Amino acid sequence: MIEHCPAPEVTLSEMRRLAKKNGLIYLTTPNRLGLGWVFSDPHYNLPLVSLLPKPAGNFLVKKFRGLDNDVIRLFNHMEIEKIFSETGLEVIYSYPDEVLGKLQNPEQIASPVKKKIFSALELLRLKSLIKPMLPALHFFSTTLIYILRPKA
Repeated sequence: MIEHCPAPEVTLSEMRRLAKKNGLIYLTTPNRLGLGWVFSDPHYNLPLVSLLPKPAGNFLVKKFRGLDNDVIRLFNHMEIEKIFSETGLEVIYSYPDEVLGKLQNPEQIASPVKKKIFSALELLRLKSLIKPMLPALHFFSTTLIYILRPKA
């Protein structure tokens, strides 16, 4: 929902203020750089809208879909995490950071199927080729998911 807020900093500050002591805030937002969004924005089914400057994206949505673009601002993980920090929120869980950590350290993976996949990669000596690409997967993840808490 944060992508629909005209002042995300104000919204997040208010969420921090309203959180009870030891309370948690769960937030998901589309990743502006997510490959799914780049190739076909799920709101409007148009390519590249998430990468364009807001006026150009608005123009395309209006021209090809006859709709107003109600997404005010899409974020990438660096942009939204900077706002979290500025508004006094601490990230305690982040997807895909959690997934990235497990992929980089497969001994943390609980799923037997995923363990077998990584064992196969190891046998094929592909793991060393794939591992350096994992941060890029994080960068282009379609959805960013966070659990936040107010900084002490």
